Amino acid sequence: MVYGLGFPRTTPYNQVSWGHKIPSPSYPMFKALCWNIRGVTRVLNLRRLKKLVKIHSLQTVTICEPKVDLGNMDSVRLKLGMDLSIS
Repeated sequence: MVYGLGFPRTTPYNQVSWGHKIPSPSYPMFKALCWNIRGVTRVLNLRRLKKLVKIHSLQTVTICEPKVDLGNMDSVRLKLGMDLSIS
C-alpha cells in the first residue's frame, strides 16, 4: 500500500489496474486548461477547443491569444458555453 502522500490512513482506497492501491482525494478536483493557441477564432481551432472542453468537463479555460479583439473573445466564450470571460 502507498502511504505518506499527505492523506490519512483512514482515507478510502481505490484499486488501480497495476495492483497498487492509492488514496482517493477527499477534496474536489478543479479542471482547467491554459492554452497558447494561435488563431482561436479559426473554425478548426475552435472546434478542437470545444471538443477538449466537452471531453474533459473543463471548468476554466484560459486562452493566451494577444491578437484577438474583445468582441471576438466574447463570441469564443459563447461558443464554448462558458459563463464568464475576463479580457
